[in-house]
Amino acid sequence: MAELTLLVDTSSLVYRALFSNPDSITTSDDTPINAAFGFLGMLARLVRRAPVVPVLGSGETRLQPIAVEHVAEGFVRALRAPVSVGQTYEVAGPATYRFVELLDFIGAAIGRPRVRKVHVPLGLVSAATRALGWLPFFPVTTDQLIMLGEDNVTDPMRFYTDFGIAPESLAAGLKRMFPAP
Repeated sequence: MAELTLLVDTSSLVYRALFSNPDSITTSDDTPINAAFGFLGMLARLVRRAPVVPVLGSGETRLQPIAVEHVAEGFVRALRAPVSVGQTYEVAGPATYRFVELLDFIGAAIGRPRVRKVHVPLGLVSAATRALGWLPFFPVTTDQLIMLGEDNVTDPMRFYTDFGIAPESLAAGLKRMFPAP
């Protein structure tokens, strides 16, 4: 029986594949569109448009954003590298950020250095989600609330080392995602 190689991320690849997107996939106004852009793009729109950004809970949840290209490249290299046979890899960006810090980094990247925030108790949001979450336009799901309440951190260095991938900082990824005009 052949050995199986697995490249495993923890509970929320969505949170860690936050800030990278192929330049070729855009709307007619050159706005990038794809799954990886979705979460960070949504946050950027919120930071850009709202005078005050709602933060669910304390905003202290820790995340490690990673460029989606690094996840894809790691997967391809895992399929080709004998060192990866039978291994499990923790995949994440090189640094940890609190959710509220992530909002500030996004604000700085899009030219809004001061992001005003209002914290909304998770209990209140959870109750509203249970009551209204079935509506197609409701802005948050039960699964998203669970992810927002959990840290998403790990030690990804073996992933980078085994596959020869250079970690990219959040600042560099945001610069690529939101280039200066």
